[in-house]
Amino acid sequence: MLRKIAKAGAAAGIHRLGVDRLVGVGRRIQNVPLVLSYHRVVENYERSAVHSISPMLVSTQKFEAQLDWIGRHYDFVGLDHLAQVLESGERPRRPIATVTFDDGYGDSYYHAFPILKRKGIPMTVFVVTDLVGSTGLQVHDELHLLLTTGMRQWRYPAQQLAELAAQAGIEPGIVARLSAQDVAPFARTRLCLELLQHAQIAQLLALLRANVTVTTDTLAEFHALTWEMLNYMAANGVTIGSHTKTHKLLVNESWNTIVDELKGSRSELESRLQRPIHHFAYPDGRFNADSLSAVALAGFRYAYTTCMHMDRKQPLLTIPRRVLWENTCVDPFGRFSPSVLSCQLNGIFDPAARCQQTHWAT
Repeated sequence: MLRKIAKAGAAAGIHRLGVDRLVGVGRRIQNVPLVLSYHRVVENYERSAVHSISPMLVSTQKFEAQLDWIGRHYDFVGLDHLAQVLESGERPRRPIATVTFDDGYGDSYYHAFPILKRKGIPMTVFVVTDLVGSTGLQVHDELHLLLTTGMRQWRYPAQQLAELAAQAGIEPGIVARLSAQDVAPFARTRLCLELLQHAQIAQLLALLRANVTVTTDTLAEFHALTWEMLNYMAANGVTIGSHTKTHKLLVNESWNTIVDELKGSRSELESRLQRPIHHFAYPDGRFNADSLSAVALAGFRYAYTTCMHMDRKQPLLTIPRRVLWENTCVDPFGRFSPSVLSCQLNGIFDPAARCQQTHWAT
């Protein structure tokens, strides 16, 4: 709470003095665009956060509040328009912004699309093609769901998780970190994604499915868009982009796997939607030299990260985005805060140090 109070107070002072707007002008002079990145728009944040990764959620109420404030200070444009502005080096008189969604969740159709259509705001959806029209879950969603549910259901959660992780062939040191009592649910999921091999994750998921009870209604929250939904959205002005075939973190994969994930996804989208696909979003915003080269090879003209910088040699393949969710811009009492949002969008809270991701490791 003290941290929230300090952040909100600092944001209010910075906003009152206009420092945030000056920083924002400097970023626009450097041609750093405002591309907003969302994942899931839900009716009730608290209810959905019980089973979901909370930083991927925004309620319809907060979503509208964020859009309304941004719309008073920026012109919303489609992703094609924004990309063309970047390519031409044009400096619009009024700042522009665009709205994107990652992963292709069904609620982008049920909740986000109607709101944006009513407000006349263009949107883009980056799709994981192998999940479209299926009941399969994103690996990160299923891991988080089963881990958090299991830790609630099991009588001795730390011991049970340690036993399952050992059965999955996970190294003892990682097992100890995963099963520690004080690890937050999302942190436990990230440990799995960052430290385990794909085969180990698949084995752990299989063991968790056999030992955790999850209702059908809970699983339905995570279902992806169907091809019918995507075709309808595309016919109504929504830009569709690729987010790979299976959401593999490209920086951890071999060259052949990266190329397959990119070419396969783009080919499937173009075949199903009967339109060219120019835009790509890196899973988790991460890229390195191989993935950058593969994106160009696959024929994408524009690619999007979650880092706040653009590579000088390949600026159109490293376009930054601002990730927003329920608590991105709230005061200490959970209410929408315009001053915090302004500071977020203008880069006041960006880390002063260089990006911590090692983009160019091969």
